[in-house]
Amino acid sequence: MRWVPDKTGRFPRRPHYQPDAIDAHCERLVQKFLMKKYGKIEFPFKTEDITIFVEERADLDSCVDLSHEEGDVDGVTEFKPGQRPLVSISDKLSAPNMENRLRTTLTHEFGHVYFHQFMFDTMNQTASLFPEEHKAHRNRCKRATIERAAESDWMESQAGYAYGAILMPASALIEAAQAFRAKNRLPFTNLLVNSAAGQDLIGMVASTFQTSRDAARVRLLKKEILADTGSPNAALFLTMLVGVKNSPPLVPEGPSELPQPSIRLERHSPAPRCCFVTRFMARCFWWVGDEPHSVSRSGAQSE
Repeated sequence: MRWVPDKTGRFPRRPHYQPDAIDAHCERLVQKFLMKKYGKIEFPFKTEDITIFVEERADLDSCVDLSHEEGDVDGVTEFKPGQRPLVSISDKLSAPNMENRLRTTLTHEFGHVYFHQFMFDTMNQTASLFPEEHKAHRNRCKRATIERAAESDWMESQAGYAYGAILMPASALIEAAQAFRAKNRLPFTNLLVNSAAGQDLIGMVASTFQTSRDAARVRLLKKEILADTGSPNAALFLTMLVGVKNSPPLVPEGPSELPQPSIRLERHSPAPRCCFVTRFMARCFWWVGDEPHSVSRSGAQSE
């Protein structure tokens, strides 16, 4: 994480998280939750468990009339100084056919709680010495921006990435993609999103992790397992061999003491120059941490 100017004007500075850091934090939290409750890691992440997952860090009202809010608002996270955040979910998402949308909204709001709460606490601590003058801050999340927010809207963009990292953790997603390729005897190259194999992969991921096809497609594109346009290349092979190393929990003590992701990069030893692909791999192949990371489905992974 590093500090950058906040062009939205909400704060003087705001945190910039690398996608791999958000992946690492979210995957660690999900693994810890599932291991504590079940002693194993299985997907999909159950909706009732996601509700508990959110309630561990925020007060949750999952059936609120948000029709008075401007636009198609699915969720609101309200930050109050000195209090737990309040997450409100639109009552329209309680319908049985809205479960995928509910799961997306719950995990999106969790992203705000986990990655952004400290910013509002810090702002209120420095804004006034009188608690009664501290104001609540409501962050409204509209349907159009929950999954695909513009990069300039950094809070929505970060929470949007977080929901995918919670519902479809990187290691489990890569493992599922590997199994799909092995079953269908596909080469280790990017699949084009509009190809038959690409569409089949989207369907498999949506089914495995209980998401919409659109959410699965966005996540696969962000992780570069699917390619939107262009020719296939070796990027997927690299992606599948690079794991996400656990990083410490986000417990910031102040704006200058936010933790740095514990990810260390080491260049792999060069390979012999026998072909173009080998030379390409030798130049691009990186390990994250000491060894590749994988999701254990029968026991806890080593910390």
